[in-house]
Amino acid sequence: MGRGTPPYPHEGLGSLRSPNPSHELLFNRKKVDKKMVKIGVTGHRPERLSKMTKINKVTDWLDLQFYEYVDNPDYDFILINGMAQGVDQIAAHEALLFGGRIWNYYPYRRKLHEFDDYLNTKADKIRYEYEKYVPQCYIDRDRRIVDDCDILFAVWDGIKSGGTWQTIKYAREIGRPIVYFGGNPEEKI
Repeated sequence: MGRGTPPYPHEGLGSLRSPNPSHELLFNRKKVDKKMVKIGVTGHRPERLSKMTKINKVTDWLDLQFYEYVDNPDYDFILINGMAQGVDQIAAHEALLFGGRIWNYYPYRRKLHEFDDYLNTKADKIRYEYEKYVPQCYIDRDRRIVDDCDILFAVWDGIKSGGTWQTIKYAREIGRPIVYFGGNPEEKI
């Protein structure tokens, strides 16, 4: 098991439940006078991530990134994630451990896993891009994450295919700053 409770999302939770019927929920738990930095996250699901690195290395890297904001008294942060198993949910969990706030963006309204329920109880914002599945729902959700964030954290293996690559490509197109886990894979020899 990972650190903390409940278990990390990649550890195979199976309980399903229907989501809250509201398209976008804002809880606004606390008012903050600090500069709020909105961090988007993109990365691979457990299967592809495990071919790239060990989960604990990603967790340690995320912790270091979040610490930059926790250690600075002028800043606070919100993590915007796509609620996919793997990097998204690990990042959301770690952000909460560091006192950050989370916004959970779903591509469409679907049945939720136990860990979704847990993260949704902690979220300041829950957004469903579509009511039902449509072919472009994942791309549209990922673009909204990029549009809504100030900076994007990317855990990417360097392969130019899939949702993580599409998200990075869009962030580059609109000039969104990107921080890569392990550095930009394209710059490595």
